[in-house]
Amino acid sequence: MNMRFQVDDITPFDNENGKSTIAKVSVYRSEESAFADLVVHAQIPLNWESSLSEVKQQLIDEAKSVLRKTIDNL
Repeated sequence: MNMRFQVDDITPFDNENGKSTIAKVSVYRSEESAFADLVVHAQIPLNWESSLSEVKQQLIDEAKSVLRKTIDNL
């Protein structure tokens, strides 16, 4: 199955609550779908040296990890 991922609302923060980058990762099962099949909220460590494309890929990888863990716990 060919899946498509879209990363939205990327928010880096460095404050009294910690240092992280959070985002919403939408998962689409087909190219034709206008609506996401799943939405995962992902969090990765903050790294100011990473490019935007690197951050997006790390967030997608984290979202995949969250999905795998969720499925394993069902």
